[in-house]
Amino acid sequence: HDTANPIATESLDDQIKKEKKVSFLTLGDGDFTYSLDLARYLASTKTDMKYVLTASGVDTRDELMAKYKDTPFVLKQLASAASASSFDDSGSEKDSKLAVYIRHGINAIVMPKILVEEEHGDV
Repeated sequence: HDTANPIATESLDDQIKKEKKVSFLTLGDGDFTYSLDLARYLASTKTDMKYVLTASGVDTRDELMAKYKDTPFVLKQLASAASASSFDDSGSEKDSKLAVYIRHGINAIVMPKILVEEEHGDV
């Protein structure tokens, strides 16, 4: 076992149990209703786990508003699925069961190229 690398000595299940925190990423959630259902489910679980949900869609916020009439309602519900106490006034995450981040204009197909360019310069 490589003791310098905690990943090598500890299974993912063991890490999750120890940290009691799981992150979810939804990609390309057109009208964000899937992310909303997932957020509601996570918020209702009866465990001591903490969850972080990053919901993303390819459309910009303006494009989303033009495409789907229920967008304002869905986004408001998604943001409020994480209790108002999830973040303090400075934007820091507090001790809450669920934190939700909403990202617009994310194209998952070109994302790896963007990440490589950000880390290693123009490729």
